[in-house]
Amino acid sequence: MLRIGKLTDYAIVILAHLARRGRVCVSPASEVAAGTGIPQPTVAKVLKQLVQSGLVVSSRGARGGYGLARDPARITVIEVIDAMEGPLTLTDSAGDAAACADHARCGVVGHWPRINHAVRQGLAAVTLLDLAAPAQPRVAAAAPRLAHGVR
Repeated sequence: MLRIGKLTDYAIVILAHLARRGRVCVSPASEVAAGTGIPQPTVAKVLKQLVQSGLVVSSRGARGGYGLARDPARITVIEVIDAMEGPLTLTDSAGDAAACADHARCGVVGHWPRINHAVRQGLAAVTLLDLAAPAQPRVAAAAPRLAHGVR
């Protein structure tokens, strides 16, 4: 199973919260914690890393806090993952055949860069603006109906 770390999950939640507040709105860490349900020390830790990565800006003072560095439509999920965990790759050999101890006998090593690229593109297609919007409920496809209730 491909998993992101807990802090990355929190970063996405925090950034979606900031996106809902609007790019020009600045929120103190305490308000972000209250709005997301994430403990304030964790929010502070994540925000510090997001500031260092350039996705969030901070300001000090009585009206200080944190806000998005760019329009939420221009910040993608892959940027958040890369900022929190480093560049996403699915296997050690995804970017370098020499990194795979068994690359001489591996029949798929040449395909991992293409697979990795497809995953990265999929995550790049989702923005903070998308995540800030309410989730759309999934509608199950209706089963085809046959005459007289026979399937």
